Amino acid sequence: MAKKNESKIVSVFKIIFEGLCLYFKNIDKFMKYMTFPILGQVLGLILIFSTQYLFATNLEKIVVLSPIFDNVSVVFTTLLIITIPAFIIFLAAFWKYLVAMGSLNSMANNLICSAKLDDLSIHNDTVNRRLGTYVSLLLILSLISFLGVIPLFWIPLLVVMIFLCLVFQVFALEENLNAIEICKKSAKMIKGNFLKASLLLFLLYVISYIMIPELINYAFTKLSIYEIVNKPLETYLATLPLMEIQSMIQMFVPDFSLDFSAIPKTIASIVVSTVVICYTLPLRSICCTMLYKDLELKKLKEKKIKEL
Repeated sequence: MAKKNESKIVSVFKIIFEGLCLYFKNIDKFMKYMTFPILGQVLGLILIFSTQYLFATNLEKIVVLSPIFDNVSVVFTTLLIITIPAFIIFLAAFWKYLVAMGSLNSMANNLICSAKLDDLSIHNDTVNRRLGTYVSLLLILSLISFLGVIPLFWIPLLVVMIFLCLVFQVFALEENLNAIEICKKSAKMIKGNFLKASLLLFLLYVISYIMIPELINYAFTKLSIYEIVNKPLETYLATLPLMEIQSMIQMFVPDFSLDFSAIPKTIASIVVSTVVICYTLPLRSICCTMLYKDLELKKLKEKKIKEL
């Protein structure tokens, strides 16, 4: 039993090592593929907030030039209209990222089998061909994730999500299954391999959610990049009623106090970390696809043994 567990641990570290090699070897292609899905969302949000900021700070001048804007309904409608283009950019990029969550597993399978990547865009057909099934799968995962707002469900939800960790691989590589069957197949594959899957997911979390983002944040701090980014953030935050917000929170938490000087850097750090985490999505897809193929091979060997 000990040897079997040791073998599983070695297998996980092998997957991580090979996944990192494939990811960094093709990082230029992955970054190119992921740029609009990730930075498009950031650009959309920046445009939304910047257009609102410019309109709000110049509202008095606008009212002088055109008195019609001295009306709450007109101001609200105008704000809505000027943010629509930016919101469309954000939604388009967000959808592209959701598509990437499915199509990257087809890319990963191709990369694992042939050690090379062809035209990455053709893998989007993996989602486009079965759009209804993919949307249904996303809805199921969203409904399950929604339980995370209740602390009581955190541990059960974590267990469920581990059992469903291969749903995108099953979707991409087994085209004859519907959304419910995909979830069942993922759970069936993880059953009996729960510790192996948990260890792999934990290591991927440490690498892509902690180590790499921290390294990038450290580099940005040393290069004084945050000092450049902080200036526009400080200007925008100055227009917000932060003191009022702090007072409202203190009604429920008397000892609460906002460090106003740290807010811009904190926001910038969170945004950078989120962007980096999104850029490591291909790494997670590669490693989970390797786990999927490993478990499928194990299943095939067991079947042959039974036949003998």
